[in-house]
Amino acid sequence: MDVLLSHPLQALILSNAALVFGASIALLRFQRLVRQNREFWDSPTGATVQADTVQADDEAKDRLVGRNAQATGDAEAVLAGFLECRLAKIHERLDDLADRIERDTGSPPAAEPLFSHAVRLAQNGASAADLVKACGLNEAEARLMCRLHARSAA
Repeated sequence: MDVLLSHPLQALILSNAALVFGASIALLRFQRLVRQNREFWDSPTGATVQADTVQADDEAKDRLVGRNAQATGDAEAVLAGFLECRLAKIHERLDDLADRIERDTGSPPAAEPLFSHAVRLAQNGASAADLVKACGLNEAEARLMCRLHARSAA
């Protein structure tokens, strides 16, 4: 090792090779992340989120996202704020649909909306696996419900 470091040119070449290697690894990870992101937005779930985002109440979304981002300065908080806003919009739509069904049929809907039940289970400490079994959610949706609605350990 002393022989390599005794020649500055060899040390420079070695350090440059290490930097190129590190940059290559970072680039490969970034490409994988971009591919995963593109696959999500091309999926039915991503297309629904994208369509709903255009119609979202920008003021409420900005308020929730800004409040969480200022509180923690964390990317997860920004995402959680956005998802909370989206979930609130979904709840509003479900309530509107329930009102419309009640108006049209004269009686309230027979079954409780799926997500309301999942929210209540998550608030009562159910695990993601429990939500998958009880509500028919996929694993990602169940984990999201647990993260958004689980009681804090504090």
